[in-house]
Amino acid sequence: MSAIDHAELKALAEKLRRPVSTLYALAPCNDPFFIGPTRTVAAQWFASQWSRLNIPTGWHYRRIHYVFISQDGKTAIVMLDGKPYQNTLASWSALCQAARDAIALDLVPQNAFEDHRNADPIIHLVEPAPGDVYINNESAASAIPQMPALPRLVFDWPTVPQSFHLEVWAEKTTVNDVLLPLAQRYHFNLITGIGELSATHCRRFVDRAAASRRPVRILYISDFDPGGLSMPVAVARKIEFEIEKRRLSLDVQLRPIVLTHDQCIEYALPRTPIKETERRAARFEERFGEGATELDALEALHPGLLHEIVLGEVRRYWNSDHDDEVSETCEDIDAKCKEVTRDAHDQHRSEIDALTADWQRIVAEMRRWSDRAKPVWQAITESLEETAPYVDGIEASPFDADEDPDPLFDSRRSYIEQIDRYKRHQGKPTSRRRMGARSDR
Repeated sequence: MSAIDHAELKALAEKLRRPVSTLYALAPCNDPFFIGPTRTVAAQWFASQWSRLNIPTGWHYRRIHYVFISQDGKTAIVMLDGKPYQNTLASWSALCQAARDAIALDLVPQNAFEDHRNADPIIHLVEPAPGDVYINNESAASAIPQMPALPRLVFDWPTVPQSFHLEVWAEKTTVNDVLLPLAQRYHFNLITGIGELSATHCRRFVDRAAASRRPVRILYISDFDPGGLSMPVAVARKIEFEIEKRRLSLDVQLRPIVLTHDQCIEYALPRTPIKETERRAARFEERFGEGATELDALEALHPGLLHEIVLGEVRRYWNSDHDDEVSETCEDIDAKCKEVTRDAHDQHRSEIDALTADWQRIVAEMRRWSDRAKPVWQAITESLEETAPYVDGIEASPFDADEDPDPLFDSRRSYIEQIDRYKRHQGKPTSRRRMGARSDR
């Protein structure tokens, strides 16, 4: 468990004589350090249901939700307020919060849930490849081995990373075209997603940071709106909690670099109305004025500017002399290895010369043997070529699939047949008479 928890925050508030609300960064129902008795009970409720229903690890919350609502009779899920778990927003929200806290409290495994929203495609389609029959004629009749190489020192040049482990996180994938080339050029990790990046991403980040053993810096990119303002804080808080929970000593920093209020003003970016359902809108507009600004506006109105801003921030951590410094050191080590090898060979030069002469005599004898063997091997090869089975493509027998006789789309249909199928799917009429319209004259 974390070294700082709900009880200690309450005690610290009393000691400092300040409201406990000033000691957590997120809403009290979301901050991972402020899991009090109510949230703990909810987490325990979820963990018991997860275990009782034998939910596999690696599932997304949404899949678990449908397992919960499908239970009936003795297995029906009853929530803490005594109401049945149903397919409602209230039940769904309760599940998400309880599951999140169950992981934080180690009531379920860390890998119990996965974030599948932004997974890369995995291609499993098997491509056809022709079969073949061939003769392996790499034989002793044609192979003369080389004299074994002398022992030598060989320096395998290492890959030495830059001093800083750098990552760029963005709440949108629409800027990947700008960020990907930079990530490839400057060797930083790029994490993009839809909205606030998940606790799964944060846990995996801490794994990477612990393995890196370098100072780690996250550069955060988001819209300038209430959500974009809160996302870096939410992500940082999850990372902070994970570091504290594992009792790790890491050097990690996170800083928002785009889109800031100053950037919106400097580049005269347009403001758009905030959704009426956004409960944080009033406080945001009280601080920054009316409306919000999307990240895409920056690239649309100032092409190339996002690239320049990110590049400038990345270069703060990029040592342009790094490769030359590493090469210089490695070249010195490589030269020393070659020098030591030459000295060792020189100490045994007379023995090496005698062994080399013996080897040359062995090779001469092997060549005479090879000359005798070649016609025999050639005769065997010709015999194999004459009798080898003929292969003219290998195909499986035709297979009749158990197909749906009425798919939504079939490219073999006529246009009218296909449009009528769409209408049936949409529940719309396919004749003008049924639509109450007169026929064309």
